[in-house]
Amino acid sequence: MALVLEGFEVTISVVDNGGNKGTYTFVCDPATVPDFETAQTARTAIVTAFGTVTQCAIVGTSLKEIQYEDSIVYPPTGVELEDKASITYQILGKNKKGNFKIPSPIPSIFVGSAGEAANQVDVKNPALTTYAGNFGDTGYFVISDGEKISDNPNGNGLIVGKRISAKNNNG
Repeated sequence: MALVLEGFEVTISVVDNGGNKGTYTFVCDPATVPDFETAQTARTAIVTAFGTVTQCAIVGTSLKEIQYEDSIVYPPTGVELEDKASITYQILGKNKKGNFKIPSPIPSIFVGSAGEAANQVDVKNPALTTYAGNFGDTGYFVISDGEKISDNPNGNGLIVGKRISAKNNNG
């Protein structure tokens, strides 16, 4: 069970004279683009070539590495995407709150295992605090609209959470 490299994609964003935006994705050939360094060269080549055949202004590019699981081991019975933990957090530097959801959350992020406690998220849970830290002031990611999660309250910005169920028509 391992994530393996499938390949790379280059996306080019353009805009016309009316401000209309377009996005074009180019899939790299794995036979000629085996690694990230070559993918960067390929991105430069396609952006340059695309720029010579369009009148639109190129306003952005991205390079994406695609990986896939080569040997999927499915979770045990009862692990369902529609079961979620819904967590409210404080947005850094604003008097505003946000919300994120975790699909099929681990049982230990809840206050208890039975009754009302089984539906309340423990916002001080270490695993949840670590996860939220990825979106904090010094974290690697933004959570929404380029925003970060505050450290307050609770030292992790998490305010309250509960177990929810989302509709799923997949069976």
